[in-house]
Amino acid sequence: MSEIWAALLPKLIACPECHGEGSVEEGRAYPHNAGRDIGEIIMETVPCPDCGGMGEIPPFDEEEEDE
Repeated sequence: MSEIWAALLPKLIACPECHGEGSVEEGRAYPHNAGRDIGEIIMETVPCPDCGGMGEIPPFDEEEEDE
């Protein structure tokens, strides 16, 4: 039974943006203000925008590139 589902489901590859982890680090700027003497960039972990946090995407189809 599992062979049938494996044949029907699309083959997925690891997301090239997050390398299959599902999350990426993003820098968020916190500017200088009355409570902060200097501005700084804080790195935060966010879901990958390319795969939606799943870590896998459908393989790139070269035919779609031509369209």
